Amino acid sequence: MEELISVIIPVYNRKDKLEKSVESVLKQSWKNLEIIAVDDGSTDGTGELLQRLEAEIPVLKAVLLPQNGGAANARNAGVKEASGEWLAFQDSDDYWYPDKLEKQMAYYAAHPEYPLIYSAFRVQSEKQQGKYPRDDMSGLEGDIYPQLLVRNTIGSPTILVKKECFWEAGGFDPSYRNIEDWDFVIRFSRKYPIGYVNEVLVDADYYQGERISALHGNYYLGRLRMIVSCREDMQKLGIFDRVLLEVFETAAAEGCLEQVKQLFRTLMGMT
Repeated sequence: MEELISVIIPVYNRKDKLEKSVESVLKQSWKNLEIIAVDDGSTDGTGELLQRLEAEIPVLKAVLLPQNGGAANARNAGVKEASGEWLAFQDSDDYWYPDKLEKQMAYYAAHPEYPLIYSAFRVQSEKQQGKYPRDDMSGLEGDIYPQLLVRNTIGSPTILVKKECFWEAGGFDPSYRNIEDWDFVIRFSRKYPIGYVNEVLVDADYYQGERISALHGNYYLGRLRMIVSCREDMQKLGIFDRVLLEVFETAAAEGCLEQVKQLFRTLMGMT
């Protein structure tokens, strides 16, 4: 008997994209799954669409949140309703390849030391297109905590994780309104090794707009919070100054260096 996988789909004002996302889950070759779609206080009729899909699709459960709380809160709300031992996270504007879950579960069967397994994905954004991460396997599997402090290689729609370990790592932090998936995998990698399938199994749309992970908050606030909270480990690894400089260089290129520096000083004063 295949193990049950609970697929969590947070959605906010994505009525036009939701059905394609759900369809890519229903087409999975791994058949023992449930879909928990969480409407994060949408105002465009997404909630009504979810209720219709719930009536039509036996494995789909709709969760309607009364107000928008961000992607992290919506995903956690979905996990609380999950019955599966395993969790997977789809986004309303991403597309899974039909054998995604099957290949990840096969990888776990061969490598049971990894309670979280992710894959490469094909990214589409204003800044880049193509496979991510690249084919260089260094730092992509095993104890990847040091590498994740520098750069995130794990897209949330590629994650397959044991529910028990998800909660032991603290779940998603709702206080992050941007890059909450990066914060999660950093905390997870402190406790557990992570496995990687070096194959594109997801098409991820990272164009800006009404995407749930980009609606609120500020990238710099989230990134600087990570740096400040992990600064002792980063200093031991000799990467603190380099990582902070990268953030400042990006801020300078975007014309907000002084604001970011002030934010960093404020966050450092809070510790």
